[in-house]
Amino acid sequence: MEVARPRLLVSVRSPAEATAALDGGAEIIDVKEPDRGSLGAADPHVIREILEVVRQQDSRVVSAALGELGELGTPWPTDLRADLDFAKVGLARAHATNWREQLGKLAKRWEFGPRLVPVAYADHERAEAPAPADVLDWAMASSSRLLLLDTFGKDGTSLENWLSLDAVGGLVTTARRAGIAFAVAGSLRADSVRSLANAPADIRPAIIAVRGAACADDDRTNGIDAARVAALRASLEPLPCGNYPPFQQKQA
Repeated sequence: MEVARPRLLVSVRSPAEATAALDGGAEIIDVKEPDRGSLGAADPHVIREILEVVRQQDSRVVSAALGELGELGTPWPTDLRADLDFAKVGLARAHATNWREQLGKLAKRWEFGPRLVPVAYADHERAEAPAPADVLDWAMASSSRLLLLDTFGKDGTSLENWLSLDAVGGLVTTARRAGIAFAVAGSLRADSVRSLANAPADIRPAIIAVRGAACADDDRTNGIDAARVAALRASLEPLPCGNYPPFQQKQA
């Protein structure tokens, strides 16, 4: 059976950026603060303001970054946590810790349950994080409904510098068989988004997540550009078979 095209997630840092992403056709609005790292958490009041903007327009999915597992503070207000569809947590510097147990406790303490999204890093060695396959194993053993593959370093490299399409596809296939939606991020550019969207159905991710590609000059610190979002959304529509640029592993 043919797998539907991936949904487009755009990470935003302000209500204005959320509006631009919505205008461009983003299907999932993700909230994070790029100045605070790969999974930098925005302040609770910013998340609340963005939620209000999105909910006023429609009922699109809203997620937010919590930060890295070992660096989390006190839980956000109960009503804010309840309003989010998903919350992402990274595992940088967690490889040598009891991260599996900590993730389980986090899901209960913050009352996210299956809405907690563990983030696996393709560049896990330099992030001192668990390997993506290990994070996927945890997700399959828990009640997780979604897993995100990202890159920890924001240094000009991207997902394809660390993993080939075949490697990504293997994770996607395993997750799908377990009933887990698989999201792919990692400083993806427009050509990589197109390649992933038109990959064979059995290795096609459920969600493609971007920030830099939706910003002016491909710079994740710039604002979201609605026209760029619209172009990315259009690129998710299927192309004729084989008519897409290859997603090849590059040298880091």
